[in-house]
This record gives sequence, C-alpha cells and structure tokens, in this order.
Amino acid sequence: MKSLFGKVKSAPPPSETILKLRKTLEQLEKREDYLELKVKAELETAKKNASINRRAALMALKKKRIYEQQIEKMVNVRVTLEAQIIAIESASTNLVIVNSMVEGSLALKQINERMTIEKVEDTMDNIQEQITLANDIVEAISTPLMNDLDEEDLNAELESLKTKVSESETKLLKTPAASSSQTATDVEKLEKEEAEAKLWSGLEMEMGL
Repeated sequence: MKSLFGKVKSAPPPSETILKLRKTLEQLEKREDYLELKVKAELETAKKNASINRRAALMALKKKRIYEQQIEKMVNVRVTLEAQIIAIESASTNLVIVNSMVEGSLALKQINERMTIEKVEDTMDNIQEQITLANDIVEAISTPLMNDLDEEDLNAELESLKTKVSESETKLLKTPAASSSQTATDVEKLEKEEAEAKLWSGLEMEMGL
C-alpha cells in the first residue's frame, strides 16, 4: 500500500492507532486554545485603535478573521479524527465479535463431529436396555419364593387346626374342678415341706456342714 509520502508499513494494532489519534486531538485542542487567545488579543487591539488608528484596527481584524478560520478548520479536523476513532473502535469490536463467532462455530462443528445422530441413538438404545434389565432384576428379586404352595391345602390345614383347638377347649371345660378342701390340703402340705427344708438348711449351716 502506498501513500503520498511513500510506502506505508503494515497497519499497527487498532489500540495503538486510536492512541495516536487521541494524542493528535489533544494537540489540536491546545492549538485551538492558543488561536482563541490570539483572536481575543487582536479584537482588543482593534477596539483600542478603532478611533485613533484605523489602519492598525483593520489589520487586527484581518488577523482575527484568519485565526478564526484556522480554528474552524481545526474543529472540522477534530470531528474527522473523532469519527475515525469511533469507526476503528466499532470495527475492532466487530472483529472481536466475528472472531468469537468463528471460534464458536468451529467448536460446535467439532462437538457435532464427535456426537453424530447414530451415536446418540446407540447411546439411547443402550440406556433403555440397561433400564429394562434393571427392572427385570428388581422384579425377579421381589418375587416371593413360596408361590408354588397350594393355598387350598394351606386353608384345609388351618381349618383342621382350628377344629383340634376347639375340641381341646371343650374337653377342658368338661373336666371337673378340684375341691376347695383338697386344694387347701395341698397348700398346707407344700408349706410344711418348705418349712422343714429351711430348718434343715439352718442346722447344716450351724454345724458347718
């Protein structure tokens, strides 16, 4: 690429270009401040010589007009530089966005290459197969081990037991109860035997047996 002053080197980074443009803007602002002071000074000179020295007053007004024209041109240049800065910043942002989108597209492409529809279907089939197997195992574990017993035989045996229990209770009710006198005699006999046993035990302890 060529310019009015010869070949141009490769373009610097956008951040560096923006920095240079901002420095140029600062220089232009200082130049404008200086020219505004000159405008004020020439205006004062024109006022002082307006009635006493017409020629000097006109010369001062001409200088003032020239300075004002330069200020106007610098304002236009500043507007152009500001527009350039905005354009570069916008372009840099767009570049970052586009690069991010390109990287995202490549990443998505790599992921999709690794994860084909066939692989997804195979994975889902394997999952369904494992779920079915797990359900079968749970059903097998929860199945009672005594399902082969005949419930009719069990019910018949239960009725037989109930009949036997009923007969036993009937016999107990028909057995005559022991008389009260016999019961009292048995109790006295038992108490006498316990007293004799305690007596002999005490004697044995005294004799050191």
